[in-house]
Amino acid sequence: TEIMEIITGPPSGGRKTVVEHKKKIANLISAINGMSDIPNTFRVEKDLIWLMESITEQEKGMLKIFKRGTITDEDIGVIKAAVPLLGRIGTTASETALNKMRRTVPHLAEEIDAALKKIKTRDGQ
Repeated sequence: TEIMEIITGPPSGGRKTVVEHKKKIANLISAINGMSDIPNTFRVEKDLIWLMESITEQEKGMLKIFKRGTITDEDIGVIKAAVPLLGRIGTTASETALNKMRRTVPHLAEEIDAALKKIKTRDGQ
């Protein structure tokens, strides 16, 4: 839970600090995905969905200060780390979020489709 608080917490400081914070978030998400047993998957999924929506919508959450039309490289790094983790632990809530994301970041469609396939296979669809 402490890791998720760091991941969903707001960055402090200027632009350089925000960039470093996003890189840290991507690394922490990758570390969670590397765990053999992920505790509290419901919270992890919920927080990751919120984080990805805050990045792609760029109107709420930690990226509110960066309202602009493009997604930064650091944001893409966060999304790339989150997609496989959602594929591993996600439910239908993740399917909805991933489908929305496919439209926002079409160049990650292959990774998103792979995650969606894992969720559907696990759910027996």
